[in-house]
Amino acid sequence: MAVPLVPLQIVLPLLLSKYTMGARPMDIYIRAIPYRLAFNFIGAFFVLVTPYFLSPSSPHTLPNYYYIILLFTFCIHQVSLYAMFVASMAFFARVSDPGVGGTYMTLLNTLANLGGNWPNTVALWLVDSLTWKQCSVDEANSCSDVNLIAVSSIG
Repeated sequence: MAVPLVPLQIVLPLLLSKYTMGARPMDIYIRAIPYRLAFNFIGAFFVLVTPYFLSPSSPHTLPNYYYIILLFTFCIHQVSLYAMFVASMAFFARVSDPGVGGTYMTLLNTLANLGGNWPNTVALWLVDSLTWKQCSVDEANSCSDVNLIAVSSIG
């Protein structure tokens, strides 16, 4: 899904930069937060209804309109994501000292990246401890053919 979005990812910062110039670049960031949060719920709902798109004749194939809906949803999510990204970069450029150059802006961007990425790392680290396993033996199978069922509590 990332390849069709490359033109959008190139054009969005150019379009959004005119709205982030000025005295209050973080206003766009604050306005984009509810939309980005709403698309989390839309994405979760989309995952929930995905099995209903599977056809009984070919259970491992999704129709083409499913991918179009997915791409459209992801495009709208990218708009809110890039609005927040461009607004934060404009804010960092505004508060950075010109005498130091790009060093302070790079530090602010590094801290923002660390602040935004550590939850992913923690969630992946917790997968083993938040996953439980249950063994079940079918009547038709012997005890040597034990099916392992792993149910993860992380989406």
